Amino acid sequence: MRWTDEYLYTRILEKDASFDGRVLTGVLTTGIYCLPSCTARKPLRENVRFFPDEAAAMAAGLRPCKRCRPDRYYREEDPDLARLEEVLLATAAAPEAFSSVAALAEAMAVGATKLKLLFRTHVHTTPAAFLQGVRIRAACLRLAEDAEGLSELGYGVGFESASGFHGAFRRQTGLSPGTYRTMLETGRFTLNLPSAFRADDLLRFHGRDGQSVSERVDGASSPIRMRNTWRVWRPRRFRRCASPGGKPST
Repeated sequence: MRWTDEYLYTRILEKDASFDGRVLTGVLTTGIYCLPSCTARKPLRENVRFFPDEAAAMAAGLRPCKRCRPDRYYREEDPDLARLEEVLLATAAAPEAFSSVAALAEAMAVGATKLKLLFRTHVHTTPAAFLQGVRIRAACLRLAEDAEGLSELGYGVGFESASGFHGAFRRQTGLSPGTYRTMLETGRFTLNLPSAFRADDLLRFHGRDGQSVSERVDGASSPIRMRNTWRVWRPRRFRRCASPGGKPST
């Protein structure tokens, strides 16, 4: 290699990603080899050897680091993306284990700025929005399966307060947790609409085809029934109709 060991050691102290693929850092005390950009705690100089490639590092009896994953890097895999996928799956499986965005960053072994960049690039949302969405999805599943109290359920999916859980649930679904549970039991739900809701436009759209089996409007005054799809009360709310056989619910 054309660089001195002393110079290469300064590069790993700086976590210089420009040297990834050009040299590997071997840590004799732990028996691993790393990329120069590895975020793990840096070893003492006397415990470090440098290798030009994976074959040389493995010939010295070293194994790849599980944090920076040089083996994936040399297979042209993106180690950040691989870690992100692992964290996404872990969060979906147990959202309560990730109390905050900082916990996601710790699991990813990256800083807050890089975490936001990875989420924006690959998930197309922010870490905070993702974490809240995962918690709400978990809450919906538990509302369908369990009869536990709503506050306990909110704490169980990672929310720190009952008010935070109720507010986030309503923002995500348009329903309170209790109303959502009732909907699952009865097949109905009610949404509050703004006073300026354009009910006439909705009726014209769904009633445009008088022969439709799924979007037919019955009646011209309140309450108005929409076969299979919606029943509308003016001006503030509408209710989903889940009646079978094409008949409007009563």
